[in-house]
Parts: sequence; C-alpha cells; structure tokens
Amino acid sequence: MILADEPLASGGEGEVRKVTSCPSRFDNVCAKVYFKPKQTNKREQKIRFMVDNPPSNVKKGMMLAWPLDTIYTSEGKFMGFLMPLAFPGSKQLIILTLPKLKKAYKAEWYKFDKEIDIRMALVSRMKLINNIAIPVHSLHATGKYVLKDFKPENVLVTPTGQITIVDMDSIQICENGKLLFPGTAATEDYMPPEFYNQKVGTDEKKPLEKSWDNFAVSEVFYQLMFGLKPYAVTPKTESEDGTIRYCISHNLFPFGKNASQIAKVPAPHNNFKVVPQPVQDLFIRAFGDDPNNRPQAMEWGKTIHSVLRSIDDGPTPPPPPQTPSPKPDTVKYCPKCGSLNYETAKYCKRCGHSFEKDEKKRGCAASFVAILVSVFVIIAIILCFI
Repeated sequence: MILADEPLASGGEGEVRKVTSCPSRFDNVCAKVYFKPKQTNKREQKIRFMVDNPPSNVKKGMMLAWPLDTIYTSEGKFMGFLMPLAFPGSKQLIILTLPKLKKAYKAEWYKFDKEIDIRMALVSRMKLINNIAIPVHSLHATGKYVLKDFKPENVLVTPTGQITIVDMDSIQICENGKLLFPGTAATEDYMPPEFYNQKVGTDEKKPLEKSWDNFAVSEVFYQLMFGLKPYAVTPKTESEDGTIRYCISHNLFPFGKNASQIAKVPAPHNNFKVVPQPVQDLFIRAFGDDPNNRPQAMEWGKTIHSVLRSIDDGPTPPPPPQTPSPKPDTVKYCPKCGSLNYETAKYCKRCGHSFEKDEKKRGCAASFVAILVSVFVIIAIILCFI
C-alpha cells in the first residue's frame, strides 16, 4: 500500500492521507495515520472492533467514514486504518450553518441560499436533514455506538446533498450494555443540559445514552435550518461568561418554557415560525427538559420525509435561477485551482480566488509596458535626428 506524501487533513491525533495504491478490494479510500503517541494497543483494539462490527449499509449518497481495515508498518506495528474517501466536492456542513451563504459558495450552492429563494432553501435544507438522519439512525440501530462529538465540522456535504459523517474513531462503543471504549472527544457547545446540571458524561466508566446524540443532532439541524444555534440568545440574568454553554445549562430556547428568561432573541430565530408545525414540534421536544423525549434520528427522517412529500404535492415552487451555459469566449480559468468561471465573475466559485486583484495586477503591468514602449519610441525618434 502506498500513501500520498501530502496529507488531506491533519488533527490532534493524526493525519488523513489519500491511498495511491492498495489491494483491489479497496476503492476510493484514504488512510488515517495516527501520530506515534496515539498508536496504542487500546486504539488498535477499538478499530478492530469497528472493522468487525460495522453498521448496516445506508442508501447511496449517504455514508459513514467507517474503518474498513487496520494498517500496519512494515515491522507489523499498528499505525491507523483505511476508510472511504468523502464524496468529491465535499465541504464541511458548517458553511451552511451561518446566517448567510458566503459569496464564494453562492454559485454552486444556490439551492441552499435563502437570499435567492427562502422556500427553495428551506426545502433543500430539510432534504439534507433527512440525508443526515439516515446514517445516524443506522449507527444507533446497532445498539453499540454513540457518536458523542456530533457537530457541523464532522459532517461533509456536497452541493447535491451527498453526506459523509467523519471522525468515526472517536465514538463510544458498548456491547450488551457494557462500556468497551469510551468516546474520546466532545464539544462543549453541543453537550446537553444534563452535562452541566447533573454531570452526565463526566464519569468515563458510565456509558452515554443515545439522548446525548439526539440533543447534538437536533442542535445541528437547527443551525442548518436557521443559521444560528438554538441557544444563541441574550439572557435577562447576566452570566459570568455569557456563552452558549450558559444558555444550554439554563435551557434558554426561544420557543421553550424558559423563553421568559430571555432578554433578546436574534432575528434569524424568527424563521422558526415559517417551517411546518411538525418540524417545530421536533425542535421543541429536542430542547425540552426530558432527555428521553428528544426525537431520535429515525423520527427526524420520517417526519421530514412526510413534510417534504406534502410540500411536493402542493404548489410548484418558483424555479431556481437558470444560469446559461458559458460560451467559449465568455469564460476564464482560475489561476489558483484551474476551475472554469464566467468572465464576469469576481471570485472563483471553487476556491474564492479574487479575479479583481488579478485585473489590477494586469492593469499595472500593462501600464508599465506601455510606458516602456513609449520611452523606446521617443529614444528611437531622437536617434533618427542625430
């Protein structure tokens, strides 16, 4: 097996590298290579368990970056594992969890752009929620796994809605109710209220329930729909840090029972009343007081699927803006990534490179050349009269 020299990504535990040559039974794979201090026997055992106990296959276009096999050095020392490559053109879901879609993504991700068509964008985002819910349910259905660190950075998505959930090796693993391997990562802004109020999740010997994931998944879905976190509010009582974590611990959801304790609600929350009632109900349950009443991934999928069918049966939404096919003389190539762009584009649709800066540089260069030519012409004329 041969790995690429340059990593695709790097983190605290290791690097992800593309596999340039490997046995034919693997196709479109990459390798996670742990840094030496992380190449432990315990980690090897965990990856071997995951290889031997994968969740059921999900639908085409939805994927878990699940370990396919362990990899070793030439001396037989464990170094990491093979996993599927994400779909081409994938970006972190976080680009769709902001209040506005950045200019660099507007052309290719227009279906998710609320400034173009709010209805089209919300429908596209609900379809994305459905696509994310399916692999999460596949994982939970095994009865063995809890993600623990579900967040937008760990979900990769394409403009067509293909999903890859990554960072799978940090999950919690149980078997027959016994904790085998605790989850190795978590993010404070996606931890549920019971972590702050009841210290749930602080004892590494006690396994987490799926309700932990159900909270984080619902929080990410809220971000995807409305462009901010559900607890992004200003409380009436001043907190020591004024963070999202304070609002989570006090369950300050704008549409929950503690709404009266909120002093200010940012405007993007107002779109909550625009989405269908069944979707509102799921969010209200997700951010309520009872962890066991939070909707699971399967319920999210079924509800969103039903809502989308009713929308499809309704009036036809206005078509998205149609971009004419570029003619050979109206396009230009990006000097940075080589992608094709319209002649009038100010930024590259793929990498965000500024064409305006290129034009300024070319303009300065052209002016300099023109001055040089003029100087040479004047010198030539003078020499003719000498």
